[in-house]
Amino acid sequence: MKYSLHIPKHFLCLFLIAACLGQRSYRYDLFTKAPELLDIYVSEEDKSYSLVMEFSAANFDYVTNETFAPPSVNLLLKNVKWNKGNFTKKTDQNPLYQYSVSIPRNDNQKEIKERITVKMDFTRVPEYKIKLVPAKSKTKKHKLKVTWEKTKTKKSKNKYLASNKRLPPTRISLNFQEAKLVNVIRMLVSQDNLNLIMGEDVQGRVTVALDDVSLETALDAILHVNSYEWFMQDNIIVV
Repeated sequence: MKYSLHIPKHFLCLFLIAACLGQRSYRYDLFTKAPELLDIYVSEEDKSYSLVMEFSAANFDYVTNETFAPPSVNLLLKNVKWNKGNFTKKTDQNPLYQYSVSIPRNDNQKEIKERITVKMDFTRVPEYKIKLVPAKSKTKKHKLKVTWEKTKTKKSKNKYLASNKRLPPTRISLNFQEAKLVNVIRMLVSQDNLNLIMGEDVQGRVTVALDDVSLETALDAILHVNSYEWFMQDNIIVV
């Protein structure tokens, strides 16, 4: 005896439609597009600065590493697209003096897809926090923030400190390896005929790689790395 199973046509149609929708949903989840880095900028709060990166979605990873000669923080973003090309931007959010975005390349000098390197160059690496802020309400932008506190001015030196305008608007570019610290400082101040006083305890060597930064930023970078402070009184730079 033979048995046959009769399935109504409308049930069969519904089953096929559901199967197709499920397959499309599976393909969508499997091949979700990489999010795009939409913008990058520096924001300021009362007591802190932040480097803000805005993304179209949050399904990305990042790896952080630091270097200390010269001082910098590097973020390697994975599964992220960037369509605006490599660039570097100068800033005055001390101790950050510039940041850059670039697409890394492999051994054959071909761009690595969906990889981005964000580099932050400091006069000294501050204590910082990294936080992912999910999109809220109508704004569909997810934000990754690197935040650090503003440099605090020591009260004991307030009577000596001068405004930035008292330093010449000179831009500095230097590239030295293991140079004597005192020689580098003398060379910096001699370009604008500034007076200089240094104590006998100022010593050591420094490796410098600065490109088009202000005189103040250069002094901060070179002296702070060696744990020295400086201030300006009248037309005299005191280290």
